[in-house]
This record gives sequence, structure tokens and C-alpha cells, in this order.
Amino acid sequence: MHASTTLARPGLVPMHADWPSITTAFQPIVEASTGRIHAYEALVRGRDGTDAGAVLAAIPEPDRAAFDQHCRDVAVREAAALRPDAPLGFNVRYVDSASCLAAVRATLARALQAGLGCEHLSFEITEAARIVDPAALHAAAHRRGAEWRLLLDDFGTGRSGLALLEQLRPDGVKLDRVLVHGIADSAPGRAVVRRVVEVAGALGVEVIAKGVERRQDLDALRDLGIALFQGYLFAPPQVGRLS
Repeated sequence: MHASTTLARPGLVPMHADWPSITTAFQPIVEASTGRIHAYEALVRGRDGTDAGAVLAAIPEPDRAAFDQHCRDVAVREAAALRPDAPLGFNVRYVDSASCLAAVRATLARALQAGLGCEHLSFEITEAARIVDPAALHAAAHRRGAEWRLLLDDFGTGRSGLALLEQLRPDGVKLDRVLVHGIADSAPGRAVVRRVVEVAGALGVEVIAKGVERRQDLDALRDLGIALFQGYLFAPPQVGRLS
């Protein structure tokens, strides 16, 4: 951390002068059969137009967890100004089980301060996150009176796969683009996704396909029983507005 360059921001994670200036893009998750917006994902963007990968790559390793919370703070503030009419999803990166819960609690507090209903918030962790106690995280997300939902993001890019899905039992799982793009042309790909859909259904976990760009892939995914989609075929991420 670079304490000498910290900019004071009461109630929020301190922002460092050498961090990039950021904003938030919102991308809808759509129910294909009705066109209804099911939720929005909040995605960090640089104010110079850089995408999330470039923004996050510019942050030194020791600062990344704090910067990740700063991204959620900015997203909460910008979302509150837009008055969303559907649930909001936030990414939680660089975490283990305990720090994930701390990040969730901090973001829920920001949301309450901003006037957002916490019952409409979800938090997305990746399959590659350092979740050493998935059962504890599941219990926290599903305890009586819990005000948030837990999603497993980028499913298909890690090694844990169906085992983590069974242990964590999140509210939803988001299939990574690596499983989605070109699935109409891939019988093995359809077999893998079919199995994920079967397991998720047995566990009561909703399935979202993200990175959908081709109509033929959408049709193939719907044939496999998936109803919720995110991708440029429906709408790109947009700064300062909700689709």
C-alpha cells in the first residue's frame, strides 16, 4: 500500500492516487423466452475506456483486494443513481472464504447507505477463488434472513468443476464463454453443458450462460434447458445507463 498517496474518502475504502480512475458498466442478464431483464452485472471500466482486465492488471498485487472493494463502492454509488429495477451482481476477486464474507458485508453496508435494497444484491466468485471452506460460505449465504445471493462465475475455467458446485451449492452458476462460444458446433461441448445443467438442476442452482454472441449458440443452449443469458447478442455493457 502507498499510504503517502492515499486520498481520504470517509466511509469508503481509501483510494490511492496511483490507482486508475474508474467507472461502472452494467450488462443485463436476460430471460430469453420473455426478454425480461433478470439482473445486471456491474463491471469495472477505466474512465479512459479500458476494460476490466487492463484496469486490474495495473494494480499492484498487495493493493488488489482493497481496489476490488473500491470497485464495488463505485458500482454501488453509480447504480444507486440509476435506480435499478432488477437485482445487481458484483464481482468479488482475490478472496478466500473469510475475506469473501468480509467483502460481502462491506458492500451490503455501502448499499444500505446508498439506498439500494440488499435483498436484490448478488456476489459472484470465480471457480478459481481460494475457497478452502465452501460449506461455510454456503451456510453464510443461505442462513435464515440472509440478504444476498451467491453466484459461481466463470464456471468451466478452473479445475474444481462439479465438485465445487456440489460443495458450495450457490444460488446460481455462470457458464464461462469457453463453454458457450461455438457450442452449436461442438457435440462434446453440448455433452459437458448438459451434465452441468443436470447437476445444477438437481441442486436447485440456476444456470446462466454468459458471453453469448451467436444466435446458433443461443438456440443450442436453450435446447439444453438454459433460460438465462448474458452477452453481446442481447446487450453490451454500458456505462452510465441500464439497458
